[in-house]
Amino acid sequence: MIGLRVDKNTIMELKDMIIPAVIMVFGTIFVNLAVGILIARLSNLDLATALFASAPGGMTEMTLAANALGADTPKVALLHLSRLINVVALLPVVLRYFLHTVARSAGG
Repeated sequence: MIGLRVDKNTIMELKDMIIPAVIMVFGTIFVNLAVGILIARLSNLDLATALFASAPGGMTEMTLAANALGADTPKVALLHLSRLINVVALLPVVLRYFLHTVARSAGG
């Protein structure tokens, strides 16, 4: 069961993760804003739709949030679905290539 093995040492080890976590959060926000603005400028999507479409997160959650804030919900859902399909289809291939290249350059 998750959490049964959490003790004082586990909590103390979390302090080593604060800086990477903060960097990841702000990096993700920055990249999302940059990509959303770029999509809005290069396409006919409005800014809200482009930002929700480029936001990391679940398709359902982003679509519901987009709907609540007046973005084009079907376009957000479709772009999230295409992102999901591409990640599932392409990420294993890209990672396999990358890990193979790193192992080969390291002499492995």
